[in-house]
Amino acid sequence: MSHLEFEESNMNNFRPKYKRAQAWILTGALAFLFGCASADSGKSCAQKLDEKDFVTVSEDTACSTYERGSAYLGRAGFLFANFLKDGASDNFRAALGIPSDASWDTWDGVTYYNQARILTGDASTDRYYGLTRSNADIEIHYFTTLAKLLAETYIKLDTNGNGTISEAETQAFTALNSTAALDYDKNDISATNYLQMVKTGESTSYILDTGSTASTSANCWSDSNYDGIEAVNGTAGTDVISCGLAATTASNQTISGSCAVIAKVDGVQKMFTTTISSSNSVLSLTEGIVSSISSLSSDMSSLGLASDSDLRQALDDFTTKIDNGGTCSSSTSVSEVNQLLTLINNANKTAITTPSNYASTNKIKTSALTSSSDNSVTIPSNFTVTTAAGTTITFSCTNSTDLDARLVFKISTNTYTPDYDSAKDSIKTTFNSLYNLQRDSAGTKKAVAKGDNIISFEELLCMQ
Repeated sequence: MSHLEFEESNMNNFRPKYKRAQAWILTGALAFLFGCASADSGKSCAQKLDEKDFVTVSEDTACSTYERGSAYLGRAGFLFANFLKDGASDNFRAALGIPSDASWDTWDGVTYYNQARILTGDASTDRYYGLTRSNADIEIHYFTTLAKLLAETYIKLDTNGNGTISEAETQAFTALNSTAALDYDKNDISATNYLQMVKTGESTSYILDTGSTASTSANCWSDSNYDGIEAVNGTAGTDVISCGLAATTASNQTISGSCAVIAKVDGVQKMFTTTISSSNSVLSLTEGIVSSISSLSSDMSSLGLASDSDLRQALDDFTTKIDNGGTCSSSTSVSEVNQLLTLINNANKTAITTPSNYASTNKIKTSALTSSSDNSVTIPSNFTVTTAAGTTITFSCTNSTDLDARLVFKISTNTYTPDYDSAKDSIKTTFNSLYNLQRDSAGTKKAVAKGDNIISFEELLCMQ
């Protein structure tokens, strides 16, 4: 593939739908503001809130949880009055009171939002276990969840603080390569004439040059650790007798075994401008969105808002779209990315040391190799070799209906590695990024399941 549709057909598709969801959420929030009663359990605390003495109220345990939660919201910069001003929706970042230099990882407002949620019934605490929250607490919990969601979105994406998430800001956030299509490169993967073979009933791996036409004495290599790099890296071979693959020079003999064609990965698409870590902002933000929407829906239910109301339906629809199970195989961009994921999910990242070997890694079916490569791939199966003594030996692959392919990754001209993290930068960046995008911050691969409140990379690609 020489272009990526992920950026246009998915991330740009994601943004307007998310903004529509925001509009519904904010509309509902303001409706609650005017439609629900607030508690006034302590006059002095309420008066201090009116005077915006948020620090005193938030730290005063004599004040109600509603009042303290409201105060923490105020400390984070969230004031209801800001959203009633003309043009408030033109710049949510300004309306949320977020400082221009705020970073989500260091901003104190994150702590204040978390404190407000804990005080008013966050599910991660036992404060309300077995108890019924007051409507006032539920309202503040709702507003806090909403405010935190909006704040995280605009801090992470609207980096210049002008209230608009531009294309350039989206590109920077996702680290997608936004250069011209011709600069994306291609999946330059090809099958070689080298075949890795393990004889039936044995466990030793060998490599044969199936393209050799002369009476060769150097077309066989011992490949004890199954890495497949001996022949492609120019290591001197020997004849099939010396390397141990054939026991005799007798003519008309057939040697059978399981085969894997050595496939060179010379390049892959330049999908990203930099290597994306497993704690990347794209997936953490989308998971935060789903978690927040679930919390908002729960609070609305507690406040008696019907499940078939427009607001709750909008939230549920958005959640269904993003937590979708990643099954949109008909999407061109998803199909193309999945081709690379097939390689990555079977490829080895870092060096395997003795006594382990590469027997169970860097191996895919040649049918998958063919669909992942932008090159025409020809696969050998049955072939003959003429020995130095002039006799002919036939080699037969027992898995010839769909051979395996052993992947090796280019480092430089005529030099390959079995570990993609040691390959040239363009391969390393794409492989590591796609590897990390499938995992959480602990390095565990995420399940790709519909409705589990975990957003996988495949699900983000499938959002429609």
